[in-house]
Parts: sequence; structure tokens; C-alpha cells
Amino acid sequence: MITLKKLTVAGVVASVVGLSGCSLISPYPDNKVTKNFAYLQGMPLSETHTPYSASLHCLSEESATNTQYLNQYRHTITVSEIKDLTGKYDFDTGGYKVTQGATNMMMSAIFKTGAYRLVDRSSMEISDMERQLSSSKLVREFDIHDKQRVRDVTAGEIIGSDYKVVGSITEINYNIATGGHQAQIMGLGNNVRTYAMDVGVDLFLVDTLSTQVIDYVSVRKQLVGYETRSGIYRFFDNELFDISLGEKKQEPIQLAVRSAIESATWDFTTKLYGTPSQECLDLKAKADGL
Repeated sequence: MITLKKLTVAGVVASVVGLSGCSLISPYPDNKVTKNFAYLQGMPLSETHTPYSASLHCLSEESATNTQYLNQYRHTITVSEIKDLTGKYDFDTGGYKVTQGATNMMMSAIFKTGAYRLVDRSSMEISDMERQLSSSKLVREFDIHDKQRVRDVTAGEIIGSDYKVVGSITEINYNIATGGHQAQIMGLGNNVRTYAMDVGVDLFLVDTLSTQVIDYVSVRKQLVGYETRSGIYRFFDNELFDISLGEKKQEPIQLAVRSAIESATWDFTTKLYGTPSQECLDLKAKADGL
């Protein structure tokens, strides 16, 4: 006797076979595409911000309008490679748990303050090659009148740095706190789970020439997340009937690293230039209050 389930399975198989046969027929004559397909567009681009970005931008305005704040001198600073020393690697996804771009995050944070001349020492290969080729009279350049001339190598082309930032991402701790509850009555269930982790950085402001450590920042950012789920779970014969709804949210790990770096940049800047305006202090206190 043919059961209803067997008829249903047979119908599904027949439908799949029929659809696969139809897919062999091209909708375009001579296999030529007659139009461009529209791209799927999501949210627009946005500038990367953390809770500390507003206080750094306030320092930038302070530097532009109040020359006394800079003590009549704008320091030149560079950033050494800020490495991820946590050793956390995700073998499932084939990537690191923590960002490998902390150096660039620090450079962005320094630039936001507007209080420094920022010089790049992370990649000198192209600059060194340009100077070597110029020394051999093999490089040409264009003047303000768009006329070609041989580039000369002159003394003092590279700006020297007063300070450098060194350090690393030193901590990432999972499951420092978990909690929640779960309940299920006659197949109707609900559960809520919360969890917390943290990530830490250690950064140092160093005098480039003397190598003296001028200041340091060792901070951690705790990340929280939660997961909720509710639904109906029923067994019919040997099959599970499952309808569930839920939500899961967690603070981004890399954004936490950027926040720690921007907070450190504030500390380094106020260490060198002194206390800024009350407006900037309030913005920093507001970010710390989060």
C-alpha cells in the first residue's frame, strides 16, 4: 500500500527533476546575456567611530584654535608595529580572533587628535628605493609648471620623529561570566543566556632618541552579549516539529580594541600637551561612563 508520505516524497523528487530539466534551457537566445543584473546594495558607508572618537576630535579643534595648547610646538610621532600577542586562532574559520590591524587603528586615532605630525615608519621599502634610484639619476619628476626634471636627493628629506608608540594586544579572556535561564513546559520553551569576555592592550609612549618611556596605558574592555530564544518543540511520531524565534547580539571584539587604542591616544596626548578644555574633558568622561 502506498502511503501518503511516500506519495509526498515522490512528488518532491519529481518536482526537483522537472526544475533541473528546465534549468538546462537558457533564457537568452544564443546564450547571450541581454542585460546587466543590479547589485544588491546594503547600508551606506559610515566613518568608523568609538565612544572616544568625539573626545579626540575635540582635541583636534583645541589644537586648531588654541595654539597655546600645543605649547607652540607640534610633536612628530610614529607608530611601531602593535602586534596581537594573545595567540588566539580560530581553526574553524581559519583566522585570528583579534584584529591584526591595531597599528593602523593607532595611526587613525593619532590623526584624529590633530595634535601631531604623523610619520610612517612601518614600510620604508618604497621610500628607500626612490632615494636609491634618485641617487643614480634614474628618477624624474614634474615641477609646478608640469615640466620634467631629474629628481635630486637632498639632505633632510625625511622628517624625524620625537616619539613613537609601541605595544601589543595582550589579553583576550572568554567566559569570564555567564548566566541565564531556560524553561520548557509541554513543548513550549524559552531561554535567555548572557555572557561576558574582555580584551586588553598595553601601549607605551617612548622618546625616539633617548628610548625613555614617557607614559604607558594598560586597559581592558569588557564585552557583553546575550542570546534569547523561544519556540515550540513537539514530537510527532519520530519527527521533531521545531518553530523557534530568537536574537543574539555581542559587542564587536575589534571595536573594543579600537576603543582601547583611542582611549590610550587621549592619555598620551594630554600627557604631552597638558589638560585640554572642559568640553573635551566632559566628552572623555562621558565615554568612560559608558
